[in-house]
Amino acid sequence: MKKNLFILVSVIICLIVGIGCKNKNDEQLIKTMNTIVYSTGTIQVINNTSDPYKIVINGISSDNFTLDSNSYAERRVKVGNYSVKATQKSGYFFYPTEYTWDIKVEGNSKSVCSF
Repeated sequence: MKKNLFILVSVIICLIVGIGCKNKNDEQLIKTMNTIVYSTGTIQVINNTSDPYKIVINGISSDNFTLDSNSYAERRVKVGNYSVKATQKSGYFFYPTEYTWDIKVEGNSKSVCSF
């Protein structure tokens, strides 16, 4: 009986000491990493053509970029719904080819727009 009581008391002391020794900075780092990972996702745009395309995300000029032929780009964004538009920059006869996607970006995932 005394042996079982000693083991029980030892376990309780170890638990109390272990809980008290947690580093608050470690807890904050884990919380921050979880927030970053699960509140953001990735939009990947793949250009399989031989022409460059202008890519615009949500119609915002600061979120646009040029994607060269046979290449891809990724942008990390907050979780949510996005509109992605690809407009051919050169190599067309009368008017540029355009592609548009409405996508949903979920936490820690990749949404792909390929043309």
